[in-house]
Amino acid sequence: MSPAGKDFPDAIAIAIALPVRGKPVLALMGAPDAPIHFLRWQANKPGAASQLATGIGSSTHGPALACTAQARADGDRWQVVIARPLGGAGDIAPLVVGRKTGIGFAVWAGGNDERGGIKAFSIDWAELALDA
Repeated sequence: MSPAGKDFPDAIAIAIALPVRGKPVLALMGAPDAPIHFLRWQANKPGAASQLATGIGSSTHGPALACTAQARADGDRWQVVIARPLGGAGDIAPLVVGRKTGIGFAVWAGGNDERGGIKAFSIDWAELALDA
């Protein structure tokens, strides 16, 4: 665990597959014509940040989105809950009750000098169903 103040913070990112547009490839972090919208939490920053990726190494600030993050360290592990509103428009990947989408994850262990592209991550989308 690398809390705030260390060289590289622990972090997680959650990507949603219902595309903003196109058919994004998760392992490639999307493409210019198929961006991926994701939420990222870091141990050294409050809350979660909305980000948009259009390929490997292309993450930028994403669209404004009211999201929250709560995190608790438990020894060398984190418990992190990220919440965001349902729906979505523009560059915000939609989350719709009764509809399936894909979800992917990335995890950075700062104590292992993980940062940027050095991380553990989902190669492909997992199915997420939002039941009514």
